[in-house]
Amino acid sequence: MRGVTKSGPESFTARNAEWMRDNHLGFIVDRIEQYQYAHNQPPLGGSPDKALIGRTPTTSSTANGTTSAPLPMRSPAPTPFAGEGAWTPAGPERVNGAAGVYTTRVRSNSKTTSLLVFVARIDPALTRIRLIPGTELPGGSWSHAPQVTTSECPSLVAALNGGFRFDQAQGGWYSDGHSSPDYPLVADAASLVAFKDGTVTVGKWGRDIASKDLPRIETVRQNLQLLVDHGSVVSTIDDGPKWGARLRNSLFVWRSGYGVTADGLLVYVGGPGLTPRDLAERLVDAGATRGMQGDINPQWVVANLYHHDSEGCHGTKGLDASPDKGGQQSSADRYLSIDTRDFVEVLAKANP
Repeated sequence: MRGVTKSGPESFTARNAEWMRDNHLGFIVDRIEQYQYAHNQPPLGGSPDKALIGRTPTTSSTANGTTSAPLPMRSPAPTPFAGEGAWTPAGPERVNGAAGVYTTRVRSNSKTTSLLVFVARIDPALTRIRLIPGTELPGGSWSHAPQVTTSECPSLVAALNGGFRFDQAQGGWYSDGHSSPDYPLVADAASLVAFKDGTVTVGKWGRDIASKDLPRIETVRQNLQLLVDHGSVVSTIDDGPKWGARLRNSLFVWRSGYGVTADGLLVYVGGPGLTPRDLAERLVDAGATRGMQGDINPQWVVANLYHHDSEGCHGTKGLDASPDKGGQQSSADRYLSIDTRDFVEVLAKANP
């Protein structure tokens, strides 16, 4: 029972499910999850809870007469609420008024209109983006601790979930100049890549980035196949086995994803009420030219924003409402202590 009683941020239910998967009982977990999702689908229609909407941004911020925030993101809802899709800066602002991270919230799709997804656009020129290994995903020994370190805390802006368990991800992990011995990199897999020069990308391994690029790569996290390619949703998006066969593709579930824009910004989308197509469409709406799925299910989709004061780091959930209203289940302070799963850390760079 070590897997159930071990330390970590997961709930007892989540630990129990992971223990069963580790012990070749995943088919039972799959059936339970399928039953739960089939009998607990989100309601159609409705309006988001006020707590989910939070502070409503009204206009893009400006600096020296020029717009520094992105143009508002399109909402898939027939009737957007006031400020839906408008961007709010997160973390310390730069001298010229531009922020390294902008966030917004839009409806998951045109049907489950009481639910919102959290969206972030992250500029690697103004932030430090790092892919952090967990104690179990990928496991092994790496140079970075499996958490946000004390020295990183003052500049921490956001932390976002990683991908599938590697036995289901159809991909691998690379960092510290070598691949994981248990999970080597896989040809054609969708790959989130952090380069040593601070830039990031999402692409198909062997086409957009490849082994010849490894000398200039810091970390690679692979997960399934691309959802978005050449600025469009891939033609196979409705092929369920590609995006998590253990849940029926037609079901609305918690999902997350990463994308890269034409000018090199990292995009994150995460929230409830998403089919693979919904997720891919929201990535495209946020500007992604290529995109991939991250983790799924409510226990594992995590988007936290942080601030720092004299008492240390403090987190706020990207979707900060009760879970029954579409709020994030995982703790707002997740990743400030040792975590079992990999995640993406976003740190503010110092002002010049």
